Amino acid sequence: KKKQQTASGKIKTQANQLVTKLMQCTPHYIRCIKPNETKRAHDWEKQRCLHQVRYLGLKENIRVRRAGFAFRRVFDKFLRRYAILTPETFPKWRGRLEDGVR
Repeated sequence: KKKQQTASGKIKTQANQLVTKLMQCTPHYIRCIKPNETKRAHDWEKQRCLHQVRYLGLKENIRVRRAGFAFRRVFDKFLRRYAILTPETFPKWRGRLEDGVR
């Protein structure tokens, strides 16, 4: 007879499965700050923006990056992904990769 798995055993198994899936991904984030509720240009609410900067942890993120832990995309991958944005790099960049991402 097979022993029934406990609740803590299920949680541990699910957590391990989640970590395995996450390790297979390449996550990236875009953090947006809404400067106002009116959705109008040039309408900037300072307190609203400061609250969002604190809530999103952007200050801490900047500290970590300045400490030398910044994520840097390899030039080749960056150029392949974003080359379509400019006529100089699309459809084919001819030149040094470092020059193509400037």
